[in-house]
Amino acid sequence: MIKIYRCNLPQHHDVFLEMVDIWEEMGFIETEYVEGHVHWADKEKTFLLWHWPRIDEPWKQVPPFRVGLFGNVVPDHPQCKPWTFFARSPRRLDKIAKSDLPSYDDRSITSIFMGKVENQIQAAGRNNYDWSTGIEDFYMSQGSPGSYKYTKEQYLERLSQAKFGLTLPGYGPKCNRDIELMGVGTVPIVAPGCDVDRYHEPWIENVHYIRVERPEDIQDRVSSISKSQWQEMHYECKLWYNRNSSPKGSFNLTKTLIEKYK
Repeated sequence: MIKIYRCNLPQHHDVFLEMVDIWEEMGFIETEYVEGHVHWADKEKTFLLWHWPRIDEPWKQVPPFRVGLFGNVVPDHPQCKPWTFFARSPRRLDKIAKSDLPSYDDRSITSIFMGKVENQIQAAGRNNYDWSTGIEDFYMSQGSPGSYKYTKEQYLERLSQAKFGLTLPGYGPKCNRDIELMGVGTVPIVAPGCDVDRYHEPWIENVHYIRVERPEDIQDRVSSISKSQWQEMHYECKLWYNRNSSPKGSFNLTKTLIEKYK
């Protein structure tokens, strides 16, 4: 059994920290709390599990390490290995991902984006174009966390009602929404600035996603995907999620990478 040496940050209980709870509940790992803001795969604190969205935050500096798995930003260095990424609420996503997801004909929304701008970094990546002009169901909240329109369950349920979902950069080049789209089988529309390549298993264009440069491109790209093509992409998205970001899949991947690089 793998032992994870986890940071003790009670104010954070989502994304990877929630996934570690799930792994432990499923009997995949044992954990031990250690000081600091990072997780380690060894007691000597040389194998780093970097789950934070950025590497340039002064209050979350990357400590010295021998090998590191990086979930969002992946530094260009041989000691830094691409990993996977996680939903905002892995438990909620996995519940809906395991349900009887709506089919192509049952999805009433052609394209969707539901998001929020909470800081200047997100604003820079999300406000470069008026993406609402290309998306059928577009919602972009601005401001405090209390201004969300939907509960977490409603958000995921609505996401699953769409055939296509826009991805925009988050606080890093990946966003939790990317994984949520994959989990509910909603084919991602990938905008500039989004990183779909630096996963251990990179996304494949026209297999897992379609790419656009501007809002004006969206309608043509979406219209070019037939029902049968969408069904194949929907299936591939769910398979990718199951292999990489579901509780069992993300653990198996992490275990494989730890054993490979340790």
